[in-house]
Amino acid sequence: MKTREMTGTAKKRIHIAGGFLLLVVALVLLFFWNIYSGSVSVEPKDVLRLLFQGPDESTQARILWDIRFPRVLAAMLLGGALSVSGFLLQTFFANPIAGPFVLGISSGAKLMTALVMIFLLGRGLVAGSVVLDIIPEVYIPKGQPIPEIFLSEGKTTECSYTHIYLGGEVGNTGLGLKKLGCDVRLVSKIGDDSVGEIVREILNRYDTDYTLIEMMGEQSSASVAIALPGKDKMTLHSRGASQLFKAADITDEMLEGVKLFHFGYPPSMKYLVENEGEELEDLLKNVKSKGITISLDMSLPDLKTFLGHVNWRPILQRILPYVDLFLPSLEESIFFLHREDYVEMVRKAGANNLLDYIDVRGMAEKLADELLEMGGTIVMLKCGHEGMYLRTAEKERWGNMGKAAPNSLNGWYDRKIWQKPVKVKRILSRTGAGDIAIAGFLSSFLHEDNAKTALGIAAWAASICIQSYDTISGLCPLNEL
Repeated sequence: MKTREMTGTAKKRIHIAGGFLLLVVALVLLFFWNIYSGSVSVEPKDVLRLLFQGPDESTQARILWDIRFPRVLAAMLLGGALSVSGFLLQTFFANPIAGPFVLGISSGAKLMTALVMIFLLGRGLVAGSVVLDIIPEVYIPKGQPIPEIFLSEGKTTECSYTHIYLGGEVGNTGLGLKKLGCDVRLVSKIGDDSVGEIVREILNRYDTDYTLIEMMGEQSSASVAIALPGKDKMTLHSRGASQLFKAADITDEMLEGVKLFHFGYPPSMKYLVENEGEELEDLLKNVKSKGITISLDMSLPDLKTFLGHVNWRPILQRILPYVDLFLPSLEESIFFLHREDYVEMVRKAGANNLLDYIDVRGMAEKLADELLEMGGTIVMLKCGHEGMYLRTAEKERWGNMGKAAPNSLNGWYDRKIWQKPVKVKRILSRTGAGDIAIAGFLSSFLHEDNAKTALGIAAWAASICIQSYDTISGLCPLNEL
């Protein structure tokens, strides 16, 4: 009898041990499955290397160590805590179906989540141009010169498909932030025309708050972007109503609850650049007076127009003290700070890419220091094939950043970081890649990531963008990365 009892006990222990072993195996398998899962593919050998050797400077390392590893660890700890809490509740109430609703735990958790979202996370406001982009796919026979493909008198060029998407700062960076999981409000100006109706219809497809200021008698902004596989876009652009932005268009009501204010393309807005940027300064000063963090993206005006002859150095000296994150391209920065040199560089480069004829790294580091001296806290330069360069101010300058300032400045102040582009197998269109890189950077910044991680996310977002004709379809929330 005793032997039988002992045998039964032994069997029970074996069953428990076997079940425990199966759970451990399942846990290990799920651990690696979560590490591999995401929009960025990581080879198993890279995962094992990074696990045993520690992080390096690669984008994969930043994604694994800063996003996926913490996510998996949090899931394991919270899952274990959830099961233990359930066991304790059922034991305390002597009820096998007792749950967190018994003591109001679930309701309290929902309340705290709402309070955190309202008072701690805040929201972003993205303002600037919204453009209806018409992008035909053009096939180029190998070895045939581009000028012979289209824009030839009396000639029709076939295209396989024509895409219609939103572009500009609102359509790219704004909706990009939304796809990356940020709470954003979008503000732009449109005309009372059919293009404006299409813009409104497309925005209605996204679950986000937006304000479109309709200008009577004006046309909406639109572009025809010729997308050539593997090459930069060639664009015919009508600025339309977007060029008519004024400081008064951003009301105090729009700024309520806003943590980050991102504004784009002021070089294309004639009212904002008049009188050495007086109107633009008024806009940024009002936003800053409310303790809101400001980020600013730029654009390169047509040199043949009035906006192409504006002297931007005094304007930058006037506005950059209010700007926390300044996010232009290297080419734009050369134009703004050294216009005559830029014109000469363009003349020498001809129809070729200007960045192929200059010392990109040396120029970027010099101009970033120059821009940082004018004001602001963070300067990020988009540098084409060289990637991105980040330069940040010393710790003392971070006190005035505003509501979106990181709680921890470790990994942010006094940084000089180069980020290489993420390699992709096929490039379909570079349209909007810079704007999407900014969306990735700002999203990571708002999630309290460090500078290296934010740059890595920016590079990843840009790589997703160039693999499709639109800018945002491949993006996903950062917690799914």
